[in-house]
Amino acid sequence: MGTNVRAEGITKQVEVDISLSPRVNSVKPSKTIAITDLATALMQAGVPVIRLAAGEPDFDTLTMVAEAGMNAIREVCSPGDEVIIPGVFYVSCPGVARLADATPVILPTLISNNFLLDLEVLKSAISEKSKVPILCSLSNPTGSVYPKKLLEEIADIVAKHPRLLACGREHLLSMDFQRLLQ
Repeated sequence: MGTNVRAEGITKQVEVDISLSPRVNSVKPSKTIAITDLATALMQAGVPVIRLAAGEPDFDTLTMVAEAGMNAIREVCSPGDEVIIPGVFYVSCPGVARLADATPVILPTLISNNFLLDLEVLKSAISEKSKVPILCSLSNPTGSVYPKKLLEEIADIVAKHPRLLACGREHLLSMDFQRLLQ
């Protein structure tokens, strides 16, 4: 890609390599964004659409919040580490792990158990490479909420593995969004 470089009143066109790293290129495009883009195109074509793909609050995600989430995983994961993700999960979770050079490990969950993480499945998935188990309660996209007792049992398992750093988003339930936006 060509770009202009200016120095001491001289402008020169130079070639600049803006290719992305293999790590970034390995992340698959977001299906949520693809569906949102399709809905937008249909709406622009005059087709009535009820948008259910992406959460669309009337405010942008705070940059500091988005950066903090990415930094948290990047700063604790090294290449080859594993990020444990209970399925069903938010579509971007595996991509975030890959961006941190970590390997997403998807654990099966069952509809009969409200898509909550099974303790035996968690125990059997933990290895010497496990670093971050991601736990979302209120879960996106299932809406499942972990009961306090199950969270305590998961915490007991994580506590037995000093290498693990649990990552969740329960703070969202108590955030004062109006105050944050001021």
